[in-house]
Amino acid sequence: MVIRRMILWITSTFFGGISTSVTTAIFNASATSLPLASTILIFLSFCGLAFIWLDYFLKTQYFQI
Repeated sequence: MVIRRMILWITSTFFGGISTSVTTAIFNASATSLPLASTILIFLSFCGLAFIWLDYFLKTQYFQI
């Protein structure tokens, strides 16, 4: 269970970083042109999305249904 939870945290953080970079590249906005709060919110949104789905598929039971 510990290995799956570590995979969950690392993968969702990696996905959040990559997705934030891609999103800013698509809209031609660099991280310096956006306010820091906006960049953090984009990052947290993608991390949360990945976290929820990976929790479901890896069955780590952070969110028990």
